[in-house]
Amino acid sequence: MNKNRFISTFLSSDIAILVLLALARILLQVFTNGQYGFHQDELVTLDIAARNLAWGYVAWPPVTPFLARVALDLFGPSPIGLRSFAVLAEGIVMLLAGLMIRDLGGRRWAQILGAVTVATTPLSIVQGGLFQYETLDYFCWVLLAFLAGLFGHSPAKV
Repeated sequence: MNKNRFISTFLSSDIAILVLLALARILLQVFTNGQYGFHQDELVTLDIAARNLAWGYVAWPPVTPFLARVALDLFGPSPIGLRSFAVLAEGIVMLLAGLMIRDLGGRRWAQILGAVTVATTPLSIVQGGLFQYETLDYFCWVLLAFLAGLFGHSPAKV
């Protein structure tokens, strides 16, 4: 009985709604990401990741080719597999946007509206549809803003 109560309580919470929205966005983009082939920048990143994985590059931060190498090892040369990290990053951005709105005092509908708005902006849709370093930069800046708001809000949360 306690397990069912926990599940029903969690599913009715604000965080669960944001998580379900982010998962729906991730699944939708994963199923529609394979309609086109590789972008030129993705092919260059895959070439670098497959041949010369290093700690630094002129054109990219080291994390982008590393994640491309992981995707190449896990999924093979697949656009959907390569873009899975970008889709996951954009889903987390959507979740973090809703959590930032919650921390600023927004109620459930404000959180949902903010998360859906972030998910449907052209920047977010394009960033989730291509594996480029800008996607990870966008994710890192949103994460930094979330952490700054979380730790800067009150000393009790640190």
